[in-house]
Amino acid sequence: MPLAALGLAAMPPRIDVLIALLLTAATQAELWTVDDVSDPFWLQVLAFLAITVPLAWRRRAPLAATAVVAVAFTAQTVAGPAEVLGGFVAAILITYAVATYEDRREAAIGAVLVALGIVLSALYDPANRSFADTFGNLFLFAVVFALGRVVGSRQRRVE
Repeated sequence: MPLAALGLAAMPPRIDVLIALLLTAATQAELWTVDDVSDPFWLQVLAFLAITVPLAWRRRAPLAATAVVAVAFTAQTVAGPAEVLGGFVAAILITYAVATYEDRREAAIGAVLVALGIVLSALYDPANRSFADTFGNLFLFAVVFALGRVVGSRQRRVE
């Protein structure tokens, strides 16, 4: 059972909405001011919206939010280069959320979705993503995921 269903979502949803709004605004501002964003620009704008907005429901529906972020992350990579920090931050936050607030099965599905997004991005754009970069990203997200599982487990025991 997800932690949110158990009443273990520590912060009220308004905080998640605020985080999503702030990260979305910062990401869009960065996207609109970076010089090397590939076309079609409108697809980049939509992809980064789909990467950051789901943070608003990361505690209530972590697996669904993770699925949206993973698909949007892959679509953004297919659209072309646009190195925007907010997308990376959103991916880290969503990985932590799915690990913390979902039970083991759903968390594992979320981890697979995140890993698939990282690997597909590397396979689609091997010129810009080396094996070392891909392995480093997978390792970083595995650490974030493991941390989320530990925190979620501790929260469930306290409850």
